[in-house]
Amino acid sequence: MSKGFYCIPNGTDEIINIGSKMGLEHALVNNYLEDKEGNIWISTYGKGVFCLNNLYLKSFSEEDGLSSNSVNSIMKAASNTLLIGTFHGLNILENKTFIPVKIKNATSLTEYIYGVEKYENDVYICGSFGLKEIAHSDYNQLKFHFINYASFCKTSRGIFLIGTGVNTVIVSDELNAKKPNLSILSLFGDSVSINRVNKIVEDSEKNIWVGSAFGLFKLTSPNGGDGKTGWEKTFFTDNPILDAKINAIHLDKENNVWFAGEKGIATYDLKDDSMHSFTSINGYDLSSSTSIASDAVNRIWIGNMKGLFMLDNNSVTKLNSRTGLPSDEVLSLHFDADKNMLYVGTNAGISFLDITKFDRYHPTAPQVKITHLKAGDSVYTNFDKLVFKPNMNDISINFRG
Repeated sequence: MSKGFYCIPNGTDEIINIGSKMGLEHALVNNYLEDKEGNIWISTYGKGVFCLNNLYLKSFSEEDGLSSNSVNSIMKAASNTLLIGTFHGLNILENKTFIPVKIKNATSLTEYIYGVEKYENDVYICGSFGLKEIAHSDYNQLKFHFINYASFCKTSRGIFLIGTGVNTVIVSDELNAKKPNLSILSLFGDSVSINRVNKIVEDSEKNIWVGSAFGLFKLTSPNGGDGKTGWEKTFFTDNPILDAKINAIHLDKENNVWFAGEKGIATYDLKDDSMHSFTSINGYDLSSSTSIASDAVNRIWIGNMKGLFMLDNNSVTKLNSRTGLPSDEVLSLHFDADKNMLYVGTNAGISFLDITKFDRYHPTAPQVKITHLKAGDSVYTNFDKLVFKPNMNDISINFRG
């Protein structure tokens, strides 16, 4: 019928137009075949043969309505509502539709989103909005608060911590960054300097962890304190990973605090106050780590500028553009416990990684010898480490097994 090809996921009435994602809306499909590994092969008339693999991944980009392919932050706000912070504004994904969020009185051209945090029905969006004060808006049952700073945390005592770009944290018992007589906490030294606070997280012991461009430090409030003053600072200058740029902080289910940064990753065990740092694991370089998350069985997922790493005890699994991600550069992560889904933000869009399907996927590399390979106008004589991206067509491979 020359209408392309579609997919209906098992147990749903959803119809996915796969042909439109691949530029084959009007292709005439001759046949389908599922192989032993679960890959789907599709033959078309005059347009070649296609293989759909890594079916545990679904990806979306600007072509699907996302305001920017650079996804800096992801947060699940409700059962069917996903908030996506990008280089060019906040997007709401609801009912398979991307909805850009408009901010009144914003003067910035791009509305760069640094991060999104959620506390009950309040959502705090940190970004570059050109706002003179905090802006507020409602969406369904959610209350949005747009903050013209780099990071945000609301402590268990109800204290608001706002990270700036000038080596300070604003401490207030009200959501008002312009309130007179605010407490201003300097981080490294007592002077103002260009040092962006990337992440602020409170752990289960009420310690405050602050990751910045200059490194990590811990804030501890004395017993009986008001949570606004009297903080005791702990620095980690002897640790080369923690004394460098920290991009992300995550608290896992076993009471470990994880840190991802420019020089690698580290984990702090709250039970025995021990810190462990890693520049690499099993030969995988963990420098340039951007984000970190844990799944339902407490495996650690690390977003990195070289791909996505999964740490499972002593084993490491790496995913990148060769295994289905839209890009090697992973910028943000968020785990959805209800759907057992990992949302992966990259510089080329967002991917949904179905962990249940991923755990069932165990492909075996075929034992073949390539005898001739042609892609477009190019003929290859060296067949080692070849990579063909999804948008490459007219590939001819001769082999024997």
